Order: sequence, then C-alpha cells, then structure tokens
Amino acid sequence: FSGINTGEQMTKKNGAAISLLEIPILYNTDDGMRIYDNNIDVCSLEYANIENRKKPVGMNLSDAVGWPDITVNPGEVGIDPSSGRFKFSQGKAGTITIVGKYTNSGESYCGVYANGNYAYLGESSSGMYVLDISNPKSPRRVGKYSLSGNINGLVGNGNYAYLINYQSDFGATSVRIIDVSNPGTPTSVGNFGISSRVYDIYPLDKYVFVAHSTGLRVIDVSNPQTPVNRGMYEQESRNTVYGVYVRGGYAYLAHATNGLEILDVNNVNNLNRVGQCRLSSVKTGSQPYAVYVSGNYAYISYGAGGLQIIDVSKPEAPVFVGKYDANMNDESVYKTYVCGNYAYVISYKKDSVLYNVYVMRILDISNPKAPILIQQYQENSGKPIFDSYDISISKGLAYITDAFNVMRVLDIPMPPELPIGSVTVDYNYMPGPLNITLTSPNGGEILSGTSSNGTASLTNIAWNIHGGVAPYKAS
Repeated sequence: FSGINTGEQMTKKNGAAISLLEIPILYNTDDGMRIYDNNIDVCSLEYANIENRKKPVGMNLSDAVGWPDITVNPGEVGIDPSSGRFKFSQGKAGTITIVGKYTNSGESYCGVYANGNYAYLGESSSGMYVLDISNPKSPRRVGKYSLSGNINGLVGNGNYAYLINYQSDFGATSVRIIDVSNPGTPTSVGNFGISSRVYDIYPLDKYVFVAHSTGLRVIDVSNPQTPVNRGMYEQESRNTVYGVYVRGGYAYLAHATNGLEILDVNNVNNLNRVGQCRLSSVKTGSQPYAVYVSGNYAYISYGAGGLQIIDVSKPEAPVFVGKYDANMNDESVYKTYVCGNYAYVISYKKDSVLYNVYVMRILDISNPKAPILIQQYQENSGKPIFDSYDISISKGLAYITDAFNVMRVLDIPMPPELPIGSVTVDYNYMPGPLNITLTSPNGGEILSGTSSNGTASLTNIAWNIHGGVAPYKAS
C-alpha cells in the first residue's frame, strides 16, 4: 500500500499484478495475502471456532462503482487487488421469503450441501442430484450420482460429498465418498462401512467423524480410495449419537441418553470423554437430534424440548444456560444452523388443519440465556423423519430439505460479519520505513504511524476496530 488515501495495485513477489480471479488462488500463499481477526485467519478452519469461516473473493471495491456501499455476500470477504481494499458482509435485513424450489413428484429429499453455484441434494431412493443454483429462482439438475437403497443423509465438504446409505436388512450403513469437483459428472472415489445406522457425519481436514447408533467413529479419508478406521467411542447399549460437531480439538455429541457429550479428539486414535451436560424437558418427545457449536456455546436441537443452549467455554464442565421452546406445541426441532448472533432453527409440526408443517425460525441469540424470535416461516410440507431435515446457507440464501419432495430456497435476514477483535493484514511491500495511515469508510483517519521495518519485505499492519466499523484502507 502506498500514498495517502490512495490505493496501489497488489502484486506477486515477481512484481506481476494480482487479478480479481486470482484472489482465491493466491490467498494464504507467499504471493498473496491473509486477513486475521485476533491472530486467526478469517478464511481458515480455525476461524470456524469463533465465527463462520470466510471465503476470499475478488471484487471491484473502487470508488467508481460506489464504495463503500458495495454488497459482500454473507460468508465471504471481498478483496480488491487493484487498491488493496477488503470488506466483510454487513448483513442483510428483510423478511423470510421463498425464492425458488426444486421438486419432482414421488421423490423425498434428505440432505443438502450448497457451495458456490451448485447444491448437492440427497434423494432417499436414487442417490444424489447436482443442482445449478446460479439462478436460485429456478434450480436445475445438471448431474446425478445413482445409488439405490435407503439414502438417509448427505454431507458436503469442499470437493467431496458423503452419501449415507443405510441398509436396513443388514443393520449397517455404507458411506459413499463422491468427488464433486466436476459437478456434471460426480464420481465415487471410495466408501466405508459402519455396522450400525449412521445419523450424521462431520468432515474436518483428512478425517470424518461419524455419529451412529452405538457411538462415534473417526475415519481417515486422506486417501479417499482407501479410508482407514482410527478412533472410536462406542458402547453396547444406550449410546446412540444423533449428531456431531467438531471444533478446536473437541467433538460435541448430541447423545440420546446423556444430552451433550464432549470428547477430546486431539488424538483421533484415542478418544476420551471430558465432559457432559444432561438435558431435560417436561415435553414428551424431547430428544437431542443435532448439535451446532459457535463461539462458547453449543446449540442442541432437542425435539419437543426446542432449542437448548449450553456454555462450553470449559469443555470439562459444560453448563446449560438457556432455551427456546415458546409456542412449540406438537412440534419437534430437528436442525439448527448458527451464524453470528442468529440461529436458524428447522422443525416439524403436527398441525390439526394443515397436517404436516415444516417451520423455520430465526432467533436472536446475542443473549443466549434468553433467545428472541425475530421471524418465522412455515409451509404445509414435511414428514417426521428427523435425519432428513437439513439446512445449508450460502450467499444469504437457505437451502432446506424436510423429507418431502421439495428443496426450498429461502431468502433470509443475515447478521453483520464484521470482525470483533483486532484485524491484521499480511501483504508484501517494499522495504521501509513505511508511513501508515488507516482510513474508515466515512473517510476519517483512525490510526497513523511509521513502520521502521527497514529491511524486511513482509510486515503486519494491525488496528483495533472502533465503533464496529472496520477500517478499509491502509496507505
């Protein structure tokens, strides 16, 4: 960065200009850049411990196109290499509205993973569909992976999808690993079996954590053609795990008997339980079906017991802090997704008039002791098959399955995603000394000084956010 309140083209180490299209490729390389929130790369897996990790995207953030009013999609950080500017999503107001649907008579959808311009959709009897969602008003099928049997779930991670195929005749599950790097021709690259029913999978780096009817299994998929069993946490009875979420060296389990269980998984070959929090509700049908972890809290989808919130800042001593179950008569919460201060809660409701209804609620969880309903959407649809309920959020849209023959696309309000701590930018520049000026979107200077980094070609520029507005330009 150079010049007072003016930008300069960002370049690679050889002096070649960085283009918009190269931002995702060069991010976190010696030729590129990194953006940190309190010393954690905002685009890293580690950032998922405190917030939803971001996707680096090249964007035109120039004054000519109307900076700073340019919209950045939720879950992304926009970077303009021509000026060195970057910007996070400032959230999105509005009302839950249905944007589009994908439907086919006689089918039943049981899991969805949205990534970029594609969504991967599990179908209960025929396998997986690949949908082009570049126009979310009318998703269209562009690929298919055929697999017969009882498909009861789908989980995605990067270029891979994991298709859960329960074989009831044998009481076992086959998990198919599918390469979706070419969306038009998804290809099976491996599979592994679990000798019980699988309810949930959490992929992380080279491992997948598998929740099933007798516990938790860890599978090494670093070579997807030959998956390898690693650790396990299993008991002979009353140990069904319906959901799993992994973060910061711990696995959080939605446990049928014990509520929330927490395992130390730093050594995947030796899983150890370190804490648990039993849950209770007077409502018949209360059952931990899924778990989502964000910040210091675990969010349990607790069936008729609503949404239960647990403080897990001390994994060895988790503490129940709050719940939301208001006006949830004859209703079961099956799935929850958390982004910032919002929880997106999906449930099934038995209605005397409409019969079967699926409900989506958005809750303000800024005070986890007392969640507040922001908005609610419901539609006459859905079946009481809990592990077929799923939600995937991408670019401010929610993709939802509910065991019915429709995948819905909902436009939803989103919270702002400005970092909450100190922000640091890594970028190569000419040897100093360097005069530094940081400017906020309203044009005010919020920090200035001199770097005396006389010989190094790399330094950190760090500042604290003032008034919730991130400075956008370093000169």
